Amino acid sequence: TKTPTGWYPDALVPYENIMLAGENVVNANENQGLFFRFNVPLTQPAGTYTGKATLTIGGEDKNIPITLTVADLTVSEETHCKNNFFSRGLFHKGELESTQRMLNLYTEALIEYRLSPNNIVQGSYHTPEEIDYYVELSYGYMQNPKCTNIAIPYATETVNGYTCIKASTFEAYLKAFAKKSFETDYNMFKKLVCYLGIIDEPQLNGTFEALKVVVGVYRDTLERVSNEIENDQTITSPIKAEVVNAMRKVRNTITTHYDEEFAEYIDTWCPMYHMYDGDLIHNYDTQEERWWYGCISPRAPYPTYHIEDTLLSARAVSWMQAEYGIVGNLYWGYDLYASYNGSYYEEIEDYYGGDAERFDQVNGDGYLFYPGKKYGIDGPVGSMRLEAIRDGIEEYELLYALMQKYEEINAKVVEVAPELEFTSDKVVKSMTSQLYSGTRVSTTSEIFQSARESLFNLTKLTTEAEVCILDFSDDNMGKITYKMLAPTDVTIKRYGEALAPTETVSNYNYYVIETQLVEDRNSLDLTIERDGETYSYTQAFGGKAVRVYASDCVASDFAKETVTPTFTLVEGSTIDSSISGNIVKIDVPAVEVEKLQAFRMSGKLMDEIGENTSKYILRVYYLGEDEPEFIVSAKHAKAMTYYDLATVTLKKGLNEIVVPLAAKNWATLGDIEYLALYVGGKEGESARTIYFVDSVTYNK
Repeated sequence: TKTPTGWYPDALVPYENIMLAGENVVNANENQGLFFRFNVPLTQPAGTYTGKATLTIGGEDKNIPITLTVADLTVSEETHCKNNFFSRGLFHKGELESTQRMLNLYTEALIEYRLSPNNIVQGSYHTPEEIDYYVELSYGYMQNPKCTNIAIPYATETVNGYTCIKASTFEAYLKAFAKKSFETDYNMFKKLVCYLGIIDEPQLNGTFEALKVVVGVYRDTLERVSNEIENDQTITSPIKAEVVNAMRKVRNTITTHYDEEFAEYIDTWCPMYHMYDGDLIHNYDTQEERWWYGCISPRAPYPTYHIEDTLLSARAVSWMQAEYGIVGNLYWGYDLYASYNGSYYEEIEDYYGGDAERFDQVNGDGYLFYPGKKYGIDGPVGSMRLEAIRDGIEEYELLYALMQKYEEINAKVVEVAPELEFTSDKVVKSMTSQLYSGTRVSTTSEIFQSARESLFNLTKLTTEAEVCILDFSDDNMGKITYKMLAPTDVTIKRYGEALAPTETVSNYNYYVIETQLVEDRNSLDLTIERDGETYSYTQAFGGKAVRVYASDCVASDFAKETVTPTFTLVEGSTIDSSISGNIVKIDVPAVEVEKLQAFRMSGKLMDEIGENTSKYILRVYYLGEDEPEFIVSAKHAKAMTYYDLATVTLKKGLNEIVVPLAAKNWATLGDIEYLALYVGGKEGESARTIYFVDSVTYNK
């Protein structure tokens, strides 16, 4: 979706430096944002704090009230989700300094945002002295619990006609890291990864033949050095076995999506965010450690770090990683202080204003920092996007802690009631269901804040009262169901009334709690009591769910796109005994070779769709055996082209097609005039019959 043109805030220059530069002036008819950062000490008591900021405008003071709520939680100082963020080596264009000292300042700033660097040395010939320096520098950074990994550098040489890693240099680094590990009793390989730019995006660059050669040398060198160290009897370090095992498992992340033809050469696929969407995630089920990345693509509604995208998009990356078990996140550049013209990097005059595009039609991609030099700052200036990324990572840490606690409680429960075994999958889904669908972000600030508060409350509730959500389900017809487990000495109240357990097993109560989305605002509000302590759990569900039956439709609701469908009302029970009432039978004619099989839908089945819609459910019955592709596209009033909303495979029987809509920019696109439905996905499709049962519109 397109976003409005104009100025977007991003760089977070300290206000004192703005004043020194004489830029604390806001022109008429312009806005200026102020960003407040609070660093809450670990010893700070939980509670709500109030205060004010005084803003002096033209000699007149304006008091701005500030409220800060400190949750009764401590975020882990250690970061558990890995990431690999790259310096492009172009910071010197903005800082007018290309020293190792300046790169160190950037690396240290990056780690403070809980992000880990790929390259930490400014240029190297990989001499023994330089290798030792790199290892020493890496060791220092690794002691910071916020740093999850450092990349192993590489040199290149030609092997079988292809540019390849130089085995002798790679071996020298491996041995130097092992030596330092043995000297310090600290296994550095726990925090080492490998990214080889010479085989970057092989599917886009056509370098799969080179990939085979590079991966072969990589694997051979890794195994040879591991075996050599393992068999070296002079090494008596107590962590020798641990180091060797970790060395063999050093990740070589390759920026490409799953392709069966090359599966034997890739141990760690690192596809773009959208290649984990929907059923695509199952391509990586057997991967020992999942990674992904974003850059120029994908674009909204998939998560991005683009300047004009919502900051919630950047935060959602970490929530998705927690839910989908994606350990690592790769990003190609944080200091691109130049503009790429398609062939080389050009100088730019203003790093803070003017053109935010350093790559064609991608604002902000490749840089997350700004040069401090302009404002007399020694080192980089952070951005709102970095703050959002760090917020997301800290929320990941809470999700991670919650998952660990679930494992602990589950182990205790199954000892006395094996039939109650559970995981944390459903509880995470209960919080994320309104934030995104698959990997498509579809949330608002209000909804995101509600999910965050639910995470805070649930973490405390689970940790202290051992109350767990076992299951969360949305029947896609407006009913939300929670299943909860609590020790028998816990009382759960809803609207002040104690809930009776559905079942009691051993010393645990089992609850089933249902909510119908019939109000303009719907939520689950619980009060939990145990040992004299009271806890709250609230989960917002959004607005009303409106169901429209196909029997309310008329023939004019279905019209020609490339074919003209035939409309008939039939009794649903003649198709499936579980369906009562009339449903719509749509006979879709065959198409000519040069056309796709498509028709339009408007009227009753989509009357409720609008800017307040969070998702739209369409239920379709199909009796064919061929399992055709089915695409739902939208024609917006202000758009010339169609926007694909959902792509599914029609199975024999009842199909539920879920269309996320919350992330749409309705102001830019306008209302949806009609939906275009494509069947088959290719030219020359034969005639088909499709039955429409009903639709359900969920509101924010």
